[in-house]
Amino acid sequence: MSTYYNFGDAVDGERITCQFRRISKPKLVSGTHRHRAREVTLDDACCVIMKPRRFKQG
Repeated sequence: MSTYYNFGDAVDGERITCQFRRISKPKLVSGTHRHRAREVTLDDACCVIMKPRRFKQG
């Protein structure tokens, strides 16, 4: 399994589990239509994708 350490590296999945020391206050960010998303910042975090993102074909 690859581990990324550089600025701008990203993970993408349907479910991501994180262990961290500190979390910021959640902020509302725009999502699709009426679905709003939340954003938090994690300090000293290690994240693992528990469920990969599924893409629809067709």
